[in-house]
Amino acid sequence: MRRLAIGDIHGGYLAMLQVLERAGFNAADDLLIGLGDYVDGWPDSHEVVRYLMDIQNFKGVIGNHDLWFIDASLKIRDNGINVDELYHSFNYNWVSQGGEATLRSYGKNVESVDSHACFLAQLPGYLVVDDKLFIHGGCPDWEALPQALPEQTTYALAWDREMFYAFLRENRKNPADLRGFSECYIGHTSTSRLDKTLQPVSCNGLWNLDQGGGWEGKLTVMDIDSHEYWQSDIVGTLYPYERGRG
Repeated sequence: MRRLAIGDIHGGYLAMLQVLERAGFNAADDLLIGLGDYVDGWPDSHEVVRYLMDIQNFKGVIGNHDLWFIDASLKIRDNGINVDELYHSFNYNWVSQGGEATLRSYGKNVESVDSHACFLAQLPGYLVVDDKLFIHGGCPDWEALPQALPEQTTYALAWDREMFYAFLRENRKNPADLRGFSECYIGHTSTSRLDKTLQPVSCNGLWNLDQGGGWEGKLTVMDIDSHEYWQSDIVGTLYPYERGRG
């Protein structure tokens, strides 16, 4: 069984299908590990979540955009979705950061909101596979790994950026920095401004697989055992009539 990690999808169903095809993903034989932010940005959040729910060998962590959607799902259940009143009815920060596309996606599929929100809500804040750690954002108290993990809130793990920035700043080379983990995989912080080639960024075992797929970057899938990776086209080219989060 291959073990594949996928970066932030952000409603980019076409990009997800493309990169999984390029990776030769076999849903029956391969394990797919999601790094969070499955929704918000591109127009197909409903299709993304539905696809992931159908994969038996799927594991994933929850992202900050997924948390926003879960919060909104309660209001959707009570009041439905009025596409003409999105900015008045829902969290402005969320709607302006890709939530509008998610609401429009579920406006056609309101009956799926509860089950999809429940699916996302059961995803953990962090995941350990063998000696590899998966988090959406990072661990705020990363210097106290692994003991600090159970003490962190899901919100903190989904929103943290300091762990990634700390590894970048200090360019650490001591494997002990991950304190018992051989590798850590994150998303959340797009690397598109750090590396214009849009390749995955690695700092001493810390892999960031968010190459701006929620914006005008690419969606990345990586084999966590061989580090071979595959990428979609620039996601915006797959949605030429959509503005995404731009």
